[in-house]
Amino acid sequence: MKIVVAHNRYISGSPSGENQAVDRQISSLRAAGLEVVPYVRSSDEIAGMRRRDRAVVAAGAIASPSALRDLRKIFSEQRPDVLHLHNPYPLISPAVVRLAHEYAIPVVQSVHNFRHR
Repeated sequence: MKIVVAHNRYISGSPSGENQAVDRQISSLRAAGLEVVPYVRSSDEIAGMRRRDRAVVAAGAIASPSALRDLRKIFSEQRPDVLHLHNPYPLISPAVVRLAHEYAIPVVQSVHNFRHR
């Protein structure tokens, strides 16, 4: 079985149990003999962006063009059996769920931070 694990890491200055859980999950899946294709972005990327690119990130929280492009390529080339989505914000976006459905890839999402405000 091949699993794409998608996660937007929190900034490195803020320790995150969610980041650690994703890292442990990837290790555990691999130890169980499953093939894991990580798609991991980091909020640290934002600090190095130009102002215009930061505006694109803000708009991309709904549908990130770069994440959709990257995952379209991964889905086409890797043909995963499932997408496991963790934190999609701000660089991945929930639009990847719709993309996975276009490829008939089932989606599992772990919601670690359930405070929807």
